[in-house]
Amino acid sequence: MPENRIRRKLRSFDVTVATSAAGSTAIRWDEAAGGNIQLATQVTAASFATTLQVWAANSTGGTFSRLYDSNGVPANVTLVQDSVNQTSYAMPDAAFSAGAIKLVAGSTHLTSATVSIKT
Repeated sequence: MPENRIRRKLRSFDVTVATSAAGSTAIRWDEAAGGNIQLATQVTAASFATTLQVWAANSTGGTFSRLYDSNGVPANVTLVQDSVNQTSYAMPDAAFSAGAIKLVAGSTHLTSATVSIKT
């Protein structure tokens, strides 16, 4: 008998990542079964962010606050500087408890990134 397979849809879109939640794009996350963020090459220290913070709300129009996991650890994505290649990072597990998220640069402003969501 053939094995049953679950097929998920993947959608990708560009978002703005700012140094504040107010300037970052709200992402509907209530249907996400997985996801990652892809950043362009970060060549200079002036354009290099070291951390992405995940902020969460019930909906894209809700009030966003810093997201922490069940142990009180911030739901952050630690970034590495790569001057040759784009980099991709998996979203923290805690992000999947939210209806909507925003990605906030912990240090330097990033103009855009690409988010991919599996639904």
